[in-house]
Amino acid sequence: MILWKRKYRTTALPLTVNLTDKFTPKLTAAGKQALLFKAQLKNCNSAADAIDSGLAKAAKTAVAFGAAGAAAVSAFAVSSLNTYKDFQQSMSNVAGIKGIAQTSDEYKKLEEAARNAGKSTTKTAQESADALSYMASRI
Repeated sequence: MILWKRKYRTTALPLTVNLTDKFTPKLTAAGKQALLFKAQLKNCNSAADAIDSGLAKAAKTAVAFGAAGAAAVSAFAVSSLNTYKDFQQSMSNVAGIKGIAQTSDEYKKLEEAARNAGKSTTKTAQESADALSYMASRI
């Protein structure tokens, strides 16, 4: 049951709505900037990876050279000690054959002569000491 009815009259009015989207261009520009930043970041990551790889290679090379250097120093030290030991043994032979003490002045002069001969000739100090031993055994 309708108790009240009223008629409305409508009139058509022309309506123009001019909406301007101010955000889309700014969002588009921000998106482009984000893509540029991403590309630059990727380049930075590539450069960092290249640097990291280079440093790793350099470290491996340094370790290899360090090990080789340590081996060379060790070999030199062993060789030097063996040379010294052999020279001292040759001089002990001279002292034994001559019957002199290693603390005597004569022994010191013979040792100095053997060292000088090793410096100034093509023979080593040990070979010079061996020659002294040979000469001492012939006297």
